[in-house]
Amino acid sequence: MNIVKVLIVEDERIIAESIKLSIEKLNYSVCGIQAWGEKVTSTIEELQPDLILMDIRLRGEMSGVQAAAIIKDKFDLPVVFLTSYSDDKTIQNAKHTYPYGYLVKPFEERELYATIEIALFKHRTSQELEKYRNHLEQLVDERTSELNKVNFELESRIKEEVEKRNMQQQVIIQQSKLASLGELAAGIAHEINQPLNIISFTMDNVLAHIKSDSLNRDYLQKKMDKVFQNIFRMKNTIQHIQTFSREQKEGNCKVFDLNKPVTDAINLLYEQYRNHGIELKLELDSRNLPVYGNPFRLEQVLLNLVSNARDAIIDSNGEIMVTTSLHENKISMTVSDNGEGIDPEIIDQVIHPFFTTKQPGEGTGLGLSISYGIIKDLDGNLEIKSIVGKGTEAIVTLPLTQSQEKKDAKQ
Repeated sequence: MNIVKVLIVEDERIIAESIKLSIEKLNYSVCGIQAWGEKVTSTIEELQPDLILMDIRLRGEMSGVQAAAIIKDKFDLPVVFLTSYSDDKTIQNAKHTYPYGYLVKPFEERELYATIEIALFKHRTSQELEKYRNHLEQLVDERTSELNKVNFELESRIKEEVEKRNMQQQVIIQQSKLASLGELAAGIAHEINQPLNIISFTMDNVLAHIKSDSLNRDYLQKKMDKVFQNIFRMKNTIQHIQTFSREQKEGNCKVFDLNKPVTDAINLLYEQYRNHGIELKLELDSRNLPVYGNPFRLEQVLLNLVSNARDAIIDSNGEIMVTTSLHENKISMTVSDNGEGIDPEIIDQVIHPFFTTKQPGEGTGLGLSISYGIIKDLDGNLEIKSIVGKGTEAIVTLPLTQSQEKKDAKQ
C-alpha cells in the first residue's frame, strides 16, 4: 500500500513543523513544506504530492485561495485549507476553488485525520466518476458512430429502393401510355387522314385550274394557305403524339390550363368513339384553369378514365360527358358515363393495383391505380361515385395554381 504524500503550504515555519509531526503520527508522509504562494506550482511539479494542506495567508503576493485556484486548473489534486480565520468572507472566497476540506487552526489530530481521509476519499471518488463519465462518453460516441453508420446505410438502401420503385412506376406509366396510344390509333389516323384528304382535294383543284389555264394568283394563294393550314394541323398532331408517347420525367412540370390537355385528348378520341356508337360530350369551363404539373400525364389520366367509361357502356346508346369547372380554390375534371355502374361493395377497391371488373384478358387493373398515383403527385384527389344500372362518375380535384413558383420545390 502506497503511503499518502502530503505537501504543507504554510507561511509560519513553527506551525508547519507542528503540522508535519501530526501528519507523520497519523502514518502519512510529508513530502515538503512551502511558504510562498508563487512557488506552490513548481513545488507540486517537483514533489508530486497526493494532497495539499494549504494555509490561506502565505508569503508573497499570492494568497492560498489564489494558489488553490491555479492548482484546480492545472493539477488534479485535493486541497484542504488550513486557516486561523473562519469569517464568512474568507470562507466564501475559499469556496470558489472547490476545496476538499476546511480546518480552522488550532485543530486536533483526529480532526486532521478525518479531514484528510474524507478529502482523499472524495478525490478518489471524483476520479472514478470522471473515469466512468469518460467511459460512458466513449461508449456513447461509439454507439452514435455505429448508429450513424447504420442510418447512412439504411438511408442509402431506402434511397435505392425509392429510386427502384420510381423507375418501376415510370415503366408501368409508360406501358399504360403506349397501350392508350394503341387504342387511339383510329383517332390519330383520322387527325392525319382528314387534312391529307383536304390537301389532296385542294391540289386536284389547283391542277384542274392549271390545265384549263384559269389559274390566278389570288386563287393559288388561297389554296396554298389551306394546304399549309392542314400541314400545320398534321404536324401538331404528330408532335403531340411524339411528346405524349415519350417518357415524361417527374421534373417536366409547368403551369398549364387544364382545358388544353382535356381538349387534346377528346379530339383524338372523338372519331373512334363516334364510330362505336358512343357520344363523347365536352363541357369546358370558360375560365382559365391553371394547374401545376405535367400536362401529358394529366392527359393520360383522362384517357384512362374515358377508356374505363367506354368499357362500362354495354349498349349502342352510350354517352360519356367530360366537364371541367372551378370552385373556390379547387379545379375539377369529371368523367361521367351512363354505363352499368359499379357494385358498392367493390367501389373502394377499384383504384387498387391489378383490381379489375373486366373479364380476364380485357384489362390489367392498372389504369385507375396509375391515374390515382399521378393525381396524388399533383396534390389532387380522385374520387369514384357510381350507381348500379345508371352510371359512374370519376371526379378529379386539383389545387388552383396562382403562380409558377407554387411548387418549384418539386422540380
